[in-house]
Amino acid sequence: QQATARFYQGYTAEAVMQAIDVHRYLSDYYHSASAAVSAEQLALMLCIQGRFDESLTYLNQARSAFHKHGQLLELAKLQALELYSQTLRGQNIRIPATALDVLKRLNVIESGTRTIVYSLLLVIVLGESGEYRSALSFVQSLNKTMLERGYRLFLASGELYEAHLHLRIGQSQLSDSLLKSGLRILGEEK
Repeated sequence: QQATARFYQGYTAEAVMQAIDVHRYLSDYYHSASAAVSAEQLALMLCIQGRFDESLTYLNQARSAFHKHGQLLELAKLQALELYSQTLRGQNIRIPATALDVLKRLNVIESGTRTIVYSLLLVIVLGESGEYRSALSFVQSLNKTMLERGYRLFLASGELYEAHLHLRIGQSQLSDSLLKSGLRILGEEK
């Protein structure tokens, strides 16, 4: 968790190295849910960095363990990572429908902190697949939740992506307002 926190603070290279060390230790000494969670977190960090092939290694390790223990939330989160990776690689056959399904499942299973990053990734999958209206609807709902819960940095990300979506559908005034709000939040949080 310390590596994940450092990753979101912008210390990405150090965080990934720390996460790899922790995962190796957990894998060597514990064949448990802890090793699966560390593999999932490492897969997320690598995926966000665009290191998809490396991410896939840890994603498969985590999937195997979560499947064995019937961890539905964790499996849905891993599917979100896969869809995000496929979208950024241009492999978007049938992705929008699958992304909507996974997004709905995540929100049914849990709509808390553990799913926000994955929900944001799925919103990006929808938007980058041309499903602007669906992505807009989900990101607005996420932004409301993040505002209510005080998740300011995630809210900034959500508002910036919402601004992008409004621009894509020709609503530049809303886009400008959200862009300014997202950047203001980022400035306040630094």
